[in-house]
Amino acid sequence: MSYLPKISCALVTGAVYISAAAMGAPPNILLMVADDLGYADLSCYGNDRVATPNIDRLADEGIRLTRFYAASGVCTPTRASFLTGQDPARFNIKNVFKDEGEYLPAGNTLPQILKSAGYTTALLGKWHLGGLRLKDRDQRDVVSGPHQHGYDHYLCQIEEQPLRGGYFRRGDLYSRGGTCLIENEQTLPESHSYYPLFFTDIMGEETLRLLNRYKVEPQPFFIHVNFQVPHKPLERAPEPHWRATAREGLSENQHRIRSMIACMDSQVGRIQDALQQNGQAENTIVIFTSDNGGLDDLSNNGGYRGGKFSLFEGGIRVPFIARWPEHIQAGTVSEAPLHSNDILPTLCEVGDISPPVDIDGTSMLSVLKGSSTQPGRPLFFQLGFSRESSLTEAVIQGPWKLMAEHGTPRMLFNLNNDPFEETNVMDKYPDKAEALRQHLFRWLNRPRTSVPVAL
Repeated sequence: MSYLPKISCALVTGAVYISAAAMGAPPNILLMVADDLGYADLSCYGNDRVATPNIDRLADEGIRLTRFYAASGVCTPTRASFLTGQDPARFNIKNVFKDEGEYLPAGNTLPQILKSAGYTTALLGKWHLGGLRLKDRDQRDVVSGPHQHGYDHYLCQIEEQPLRGGYFRRGDLYSRGGTCLIENEQTLPESHSYYPLFFTDIMGEETLRLLNRYKVEPQPFFIHVNFQVPHKPLERAPEPHWRATAREGLSENQHRIRSMIACMDSQVGRIQDALQQNGQAENTIVIFTSDNGGLDDLSNNGGYRGGKFSLFEGGIRVPFIARWPEHIQAGTVSEAPLHSNDILPTLCEVGDISPPVDIDGTSMLSVLKGSSTQPGRPLFFQLGFSRESSLTEAVIQGPWKLMAEHGTPRMLFNLNNDPFEETNVMDKYPDKAEALRQHLFRWLNRPRTSVPVAL
């Protein structure tokens, strides 16, 4: 596929280039995903603990969703949902991958679809969908990693045990994040220029490098930035973020998590500025979200019950912001119940691409553009375990939410009347509970395939 430019150019810092918008090309796509960011960990969602002016700017210039759901209370299932548009239960993914050889098989995933349509594709940061152990890259003809999923370029951390586990135990995953990088199937030496940087800053620097590179290329780009913060281990972010988030009476961990969020926000600001300076902002849809809720003892989940490792609202209701000038009205808010499965079909519609037929998500582009329609379909969730309770499944339809234990209904909530899930009304509305149970029963009995495991 080729994109022929119209006669138009712009002058930026002495360099002449043809803007993507002037070329009539499909829009660029920038998808940014935080890790364990709670629903209200951003000031535009009501957080008064740490300022996030740059992410707030995205919301001011675009739309903010208040009922966007991650597919799970942990990361791997949701990341599979982003890439496939399918419920992770289809692959029997109910927990995080343990770096023991599991991997998401390639085939009709988002970067592959976009690449086939002419996009240049890149992945930066956390992957956690398998295939990034060093032995896996030696089996790249069999084991799917980022390249096999369609990313032209990737820069991630090596997902190797005991290597990665050592960083978690020592608490230096971010401060020494440049010491275990893998780029396009090759491990990077400590002489690499990113070696001394905080991992969040590495993500910002690499995104800027790609934006500058792509501004002179005719193809539209898809950059998928997976920030790894504020996931544990909680570390002190570098200055000025550590000093800027200091408050009297804060515990060390509270200070650390706030500094990590501030650092991420700073990099989001640098990325937005680069898009503007490069003339890419007008023809780029930017999405910012999280893979699951935050740690319920340190994050701000907006008062919602539970947090990470839970299917209560605090574990799966996450921030979602989208900016796309001239398509998404600035400063809008939507309460439509939407799901991480919807990202793939939405971005397909943005790029004027036909999505795969057999997916669970539906495009939410009409909602992003201002439709007040709330889809009436049921949304499904499953966890292999829950630290808060034995509740392992949930189904949401409109305001109603049923929670179950291995398929057996245990709790029913009306989220319009009881958003914080304080009152179980299953005995009061048995017909509603039964209708949702039937939805859940059919969903649990759909055919599943298990992910492959590399040796």
